[in-house]
Amino acid sequence: MVIGHGPEIDSIQTEYDREGNSVWSGKHGGVGSAKVDKIKLDFPHEYLTTVSGYYGSIKSGDTIFILSLTLQTNKLKYGPFSTNQGAYFSFPTTGGMIVGFHGSSAWYLDSIGVYLKPLTKPNPSKVRFIDFSGTHDTVRNTAQKLGKSFERQSFR
Repeated sequence: MVIGHGPEIDSIQTEYDREGNSVWSGKHGGVGSAKVDKIKLDFPHEYLTTVSGYYGSIKSGDTIFILSLTLQTNKLKYGPFSTNQGAYFSFPTTGGMIVGFHGSSAWYLDSIGVYLKPLTKPNPSKVRFIDFSGTHDTVRNTAQKLGKSFERQSFR
């Protein structure tokens, strides 16, 4: 990922994996940046888990855009890029990874959002029942109901 910034986030460009091949996105945002930082993740061993930062305007009443970004992986924290001023935002994941971005830009990075992917699909474990009542029908019906609720869990 390449992040251009000054007192705000000017632009971002991301590298992603498409079926085992490295692909770069276009540059999103403006062309002028006081500083450019590059981040190279050790994918697939390192992946994004949280994107956070600040948004607001530099001058009162001015256009609102992304002022700062911080990227957290399962191994390291990168940033903050620019200064932590304005209103805070965070996109944390639970049991997943960030696999893409969406947003809007013009001269600066105006907005940012993330696409998530679960790390693993849920797989119900086998449950052992001990029937203290002496009726096996109760246990069988409970097992069927539990099995159906596990099958309905989805991260899609």
